Amino acid sequence: MLNTFRMEVRSGNFLSRDTVSIYKMIEKNAREGRILGIKLTLFFAGLLLLAIAACSSGDSDTVVSAGKMGTLTGSVGIGPLCPVEPCDVEIGDTYSSRQLVLRRDDSRDDSRDDSREIRVALDREGGFLAEVPAGAYQVILDPCEHLGCSGSLPIAIEIIEGETYTLDIDIDTGIRSPVRPP
Repeated sequence: MLNTFRMEVRSGNFLSRDTVSIYKMIEKNAREGRILGIKLTLFFAGLLLLAIAACSSGDSDTVVSAGKMGTLTGSVGIGPLCPVEPCDVEIGDTYSSRQLVLRRDDSRDDSRDDSREIRVALDREGGFLAEVPAGAYQVILDPCEHLGCSGSLPIAIEIIEGETYTLDIDIDTGIRSPVRPP
């Protein structure tokens, strides 16, 4: 239609002023339609990239398939906390401020690379439960300033795919009441 309008103007067949303004309006709308189409295409392309980025996790460099997981469960016991049990003094939170630290037990690599660490929180009673990747680990408690930590930890464990490993750790703090001769 626009080409017809241009041909008529070039050939000397002049159209009425109303017809010319209608053709100009049509040409302007066609041009804006192309620009709108480009804008919509860019908008949907950006939306697609945003959806892909939202679906991927950027937190981890290590990809672990769901089939290579095992369960670690158990408890940590720290005591005695007073020279005489039960304690007459309020001790505070003994367990939930601590974490088990699992480090990959790889004899070929002596580095202490933090990316190979898994931290498992303890509840208020010292219990824990976590899904961890299958493999061999050295387990420590962090923080652990008691005298019994060095004698009890680290502990070597192996998590097997699809199985539950129960780990119970008892740390003797060495606190004892003085023994008085009779």
